[in-house]
Amino acid sequence: MIWVLSWRKYILKKVFTVYLALLWSCQVSDFSEPVTANYELNAIDTKDDMSLCAVDGNGYVFEVIHATVFSVGYNDDFIIVKQHPKKKKVKQTDI
Repeated sequence: MIWVLSWRKYILKKVFTVYLALLWSCQVSDFSEPVTANYELNAIDTKDDMSLCAVDGNGYVFEVIHATVFSVGYNDDFIIVKQHPKKKKVKQTDI
């Protein structure tokens, strides 16, 4: 009976450790910076996901220029955006 309790403790410790590892590995570092009253820069996970988004009156965000935005300049009339093509993930295979 004692070994059953110690086995359960062992299993619970392992499950808890895996749960914490999964929880910490799924952190999302969301970046949001206003450019003008109606536009903002948004990135999810990494700065390679940076895009220019429009914000409507209800707080909804619509992507206007897709990733990867790396530079923005603006005045009262225009917003100028420099963009790189988004890096594609290369799938590695064994040969």
